[in-house]
Amino acid sequence: MNDFGNKLYSQTRSFIGKYVVFIFLFFGLGLMVAGNIWSTYLVGTEKDVHYIQEFFIKTFESIGSTVLAAGVFSAIAKSSLFIGIFQDILEKIIWSKEFLRTRRDLRKIWGNVSRILYEEKFIDISEEIEQVIMDKYFPIGHSYYYDKFNFIVEMGIDQADCITYNEVITFTAKPSTENVEFDYGFSSTIPKIAGGNIEFIVKKVSINGKALNVNNYLSIDNSKITEEIHNFTCKLKGEKKYDVVVERHKKIPYQTNQSKVYYAKCIYKGFTFQIRYPDSISVSFQEMGTVEKFVKISENTQNGFTLLIMHYPGIIFPKQGIVCFFHKN
Repeated sequence: MNDFGNKLYSQTRSFIGKYVVFIFLFFGLGLMVAGNIWSTYLVGTEKDVHYIQEFFIKTFESIGSTVLAAGVFSAIAKSSLFIGIFQDILEKIIWSKEFLRTRRDLRKIWGNVSRILYEEKFIDISEEIEQVIMDKYFPIGHSYYYDKFNFIVEMGIDQADCITYNEVITFTAKPSTENVEFDYGFSSTIPKIAGGNIEFIVKKVSINGKALNVNNYLSIDNSKITEEIHNFTCKLKGEKKYDVVVERHKKIPYQTNQSKVYYAKCIYKGFTFQIRYPDSISVSFQEMGTVEKFVKISENTQNGFTLLIMHYPGIIFPKQGIVCFFHKN
C-alpha cells in the first residue's frame, strides 16, 4: 500500500471510529423511516396488496432495528478495517482499572501474563517463578507499609567486653485504609549465658506523639534453651497514618555476637541506616536480598568515633535488609 493509500486508510479508520455510532444510527433510522413512508403513501386497499406491503414495511422496520442494535458488531466481525477499531476499544475496556476491579480471577490473569514472560527463557521453572513472585513479593497479604524507615544505632564496647547498642527507630506506618486493623511489633533475640552481663530495655514507644506503656505490650518467650525472645506487639486502627518512634537499649557479650541483622518486617519505602561506632571496632556491611545496593550518604570520623549513613531509596520487601559485621581492632 502506497503513502496515499496508507493515509486514506488511516483517515477513513479514524473517521469511522469517531462517528461509527452516528453512521449506524443514520442507516438504521433511515430504514425505519422508509418503512413508515411506505405505510403512509403506498398501502393499497386491496387485501392481498395490503398484506404484501405490510410484510415489507415490517421487514424494513426489523432491518432498521437490527442495524441500530447489532449492526456495529456485525460490521466489526466482517471488516478488517473495523476490527482494528474494535480491538483498540476492547483493549481499553479489558485492561482498564475499572474493568479489572470487577474480576474475581486477577491472580489467574496475572499468572497467565507472567508465565508468558518467563516461558520463552525459563519454560521448566516459569510456574515456580510466578508462584514466588505472587506469594512473596506482591503485597496481596499486606494491609500496610512503612514509609521513610530510619534506623539509628550508636554502638560501643564497655570494660566488660560487651557490645552495647542504643537504637532509635522512626517511620510512618501507612495502612491501605484507616479502618484496617493491623499489628505493629518487633522482637529481639537475646542469648542465654550463665552469669552473662546481658541487657535488653525498651525505653520508649510512641505512636502519633502518644507514649505507650511498654510493659502492657511486651512479652518474653523463654521456651528455648539457648535464647529468649522479647516481643512487643500492639494493635493499630482508625488513623490514616501512624508516626512511630522506638528507643531501645541492648548489651551482649562480644564473644557471642559479632553481627547484627536489620531486616524488613513488611514492605518498606525507603530505608536509612545510620550507625556511630568507636575506633576500637571495625564495621562492615552486606545487603541481604535487596535488588539494589545501599547507597553511602556520608562517612565521617571525629573524636574517636565514625558516623556512617547509608540509604536504600527503593522498595524493600519482607526479610530483605542489611547485615552489620563488626570485630574489635
